[in-house]
Amino acid sequence: MDLVLSQVPQEIEVNKEFSVHFYYQTTSKNQKYYLRPCFNVPGSNDYSGCIKNLNSEWICGSSADKTKYLEIETNNEGVWEGDLNIKTDSGDGNYEIKIKRYTQGGSSEDSNVLSIKLIADSQFLNSSPSPSIAVVVSNQKATCKINDVKNNDGQVLSSVKIYIDGIYTSHYAPETFTFCQDCKDGGFGDHVIKLEKSGYQDWNETKNFKAGDSYELNPQLVLIEPSQEPSQEPSQQPSKMPSPSVITASVLPQPQTVSSYSFEINLLSPLPSTHSAVLGEKSQPEPGKPILVPIIFSTLGLGLMGMSFGPKLLASIREK
Repeated sequence: MDLVLSQVPQEIEVNKEFSVHFYYQTTSKNQKYYLRPCFNVPGSNDYSGCIKNLNSEWICGSSADKTKYLEIETNNEGVWEGDLNIKTDSGDGNYEIKIKRYTQGGSSEDSNVLSIKLIADSQFLNSSPSPSIAVVVSNQKATCKINDVKNNDGQVLSSVKIYIDGIYTSHYAPETFTFCQDCKDGGFGDHVIKLEKSGYQDWNETKNFKAGDSYELNPQLVLIEPSQEPSQEPSQQPSKMPSPSVITASVLPQPQTVSSYSFEINLLSPLPSTHSAVLGEKSQPEPGKPILVPIIFSTLGLGLMGMSFGPKLLASIREK
């Protein structure tokens, strides 16, 4: 669990508003807490200090109702980070400053402790230039206010990081930056403002800051579209089994040099007329006609029987 106070000025005028940076990380996600500053002389427990809450009200000292302090809420990662507007009416001198974090029930936890010097109003007045010069000095600055960041649907986005010239500023939008010769945000001239949030395209804009300039930006982040999944190739259709072929029979003539006749069975061809194939005649098969069973006659095997019955058998085939 981290409670980190940072960006505290070395010295500040008593009862003058200023800002500090606060980072809080916990295991409790989307949880509300309440913050207030504590000033004390080193070695003393006499705390004082004021903080501006969400209603722009100054809440000073310790209050029994902790919900009057500045309300914050951790994000879905258990983190809250931002600037706190505070001040103190304590006397001048050297002080220690820390931030107390309260739950709604009143339990508290302290941040780290930093040093700050409070200077009385009279000391500032005695060392300040004449009013006319002071006006000139106050104009020697440029400001850039980054308003709420929205998406394409106009919804306000949270935890949008701000970068200036590629350097993370430890700030989230909305935020206001000041540019001058001795300003911590940067000097005059060109500066690149970049906003970054996970899942969105980065937003960039370059501004030239001159003394007296005042810019107000209303960024919009574009959601990164998810990559399209590659289309699946159509699955190959299983090849169909061939339909059962009709068994057909055909009679093929043998060379005339051999005194034999043979019949051949063709399992794939359509039904032809068997006896027409033998005789070389063209005719259509008659439906219901029985198929002749292939018979092979060989003069080598039958001898004289083939010579005696061959012509008669051929004549019988022709009649059919």
